[in-house]
Amino acid sequence: PKTPKPLNNLLLIIFSKEMANSAGVIRLSKEFKVISQRSELHNFVAVPESKNIFEWHFIIFGLKDCDYEHGFYHGKISFPPEYPHKPPSIMVFTPSGRFKPATQICTSFTNFHPETWNPVWGVETILIGLISFMCSDAQSQGAI
Repeated sequence: PKTPKPLNNLLLIIFSKEMANSAGVIRLSKEFKVISQRSELHNFVAVPESKNIFEWHFIIFGLKDCDYEHGFYHGKISFPPEYPHKPPSIMVFTPSGRFKPATQICTSFTNFHPETWNPVWGVETILIGLISFMCSDAQSQGAI
């Protein structure tokens, strides 16, 4: 017997979500391996939560030639299950005078602008972009 069309569509949706979830887990696992094995620090450390690879915590530090030198800034990147095909959200918890604490930050590489998201961007690219944005005078939602 043939499977009814509505059931086929439902199975396709479920299968697509599972595939997206698997792709995100595989990609984030690889990114964590690369980041954790690098020999040089690039002004940040980042690790996923132990029970949820889609939630990453980071510390930005060692900034030079900007208002945020000598500081340590804790934040979180929340990846959607569809990562790397959809962008993450980012927030910084540490009061810095640059970002509103615990408020999502609007940049071209966050969920505020999915139309500009590039799936080749990863955790390292995102954090380098955030550091660049942090040290700039650019304004956006979530910035002070």
